[in-house]
Amino acid sequence: MPTIHLTNKKIYRSLNAVALSRIFTNLLTNVTHFSDGDLTVTLNETGEISFTNTAASLNEVQVGKLFNRFYTVDTAHKSTGLGLAISQLLIAEMNGTLTAHYHQNKLTIIIHLPE
Repeated sequence: MPTIHLTNKKIYRSLNAVALSRIFTNLLTNVTHFSDGDLTVTLNETGEISFTNTAASLNEVQVGKLFNRFYTVDTAHKSTGLGLAISQLLIAEMNGTLTAHYHQNKLTIIIHLPE
């Protein structure tokens, strides 16, 4: 069961709802696929959305390539390696950023969408 933390501050953004839905689907699919069973989703007061999970099977080199087109960590599954690359492009079209960080077996993917 995921843990969700939401700020009490109201966050307003004018965004492409269809694109945002696709981004969330891609991120949740990837985050849960490589998770060791945990997931924390946080919306902070600046409007950043982070997805954090334990991913002991990953390393910093792999995480650095997550947004590369056609890159896939697990070649055993039917993955095109396009989902995160497309998500990053869609976020950029909304003047935002999508980044990944890896520290102590924790993968954090952060969406930043400016006001």
